[in-house]
Amino acid sequence: MGLKLVIFDLDGTLVNSDPTVLSIINNIRKKRGLKPVDYIQAKNSLAKGGEALIKDLITIKDIPKVLKEFRKDYLGASLMTEKLFPKAKEYLDYLKSKRYFLALLTNKPKILTKKVLAHHDIDKYFDFIVTGCDVDKKKPDPEGLEKILKFFNLKNTETIYVGDNIIDYQASAKVGINFLFHDYENGKLLDDIKDNCSKFKSYEDLLRVKL
Repeated sequence: MGLKLVIFDLDGTLVNSDPTVLSIINNIRKKRGLKPVDYIQAKNSLAKGGEALIKDLITIKDIPKVLKEFRKDYLGASLMTEKLFPKAKEYLDYLKSKRYFLALLTNKPKILTKKVLAHHDIDKYFDFIVTGCDVDKKKPDPEGLEKILKFFNLKNTETIYVGDNIIDYQASAKVGINFLFHDYENGKLLDDIKDNCSKFKSYEDLLRVKL
């Protein structure tokens, strides 16, 4: 079977949201009398999702309460410091021109996902979107990918998932979908990524290679 569907993760894959998240984290730390953390200190936690992010970088107490504060701050935050990765939109244009189905799978809550997609004007590209609010179990559980396959009535062999971290890979491996690893930090997490995986460093490279 040929490729028919390309599924994307959002943060770290299409959008470099680390500056936004780190700014919000440090504002919350400041309120609690904590010193700011820099990107080097925070980068391993930025890919883990809300609960783990709060636990690693702010507190192990009242995590749901602090997570609610974080999401409220994110909803009100300016996104001017975060950018699409270079040529990401051009690559989405290319895929649409070739009539691939496009889907998005993210652990981000629905309301924040809508905000980010609208800000970067890329919501129009996706035929189906699954957020952390649309599943019982988030990545690395494969529920979201299975839901997308069911929506399009396609097989795993007709699909590829594009992501940037280990939980994306783990979800794809569990459902037997080939994984395309956005290796923008030159080797991040590659020790645990072996089978059914290709990698790229930039969307400019992908535009040269095509699919």
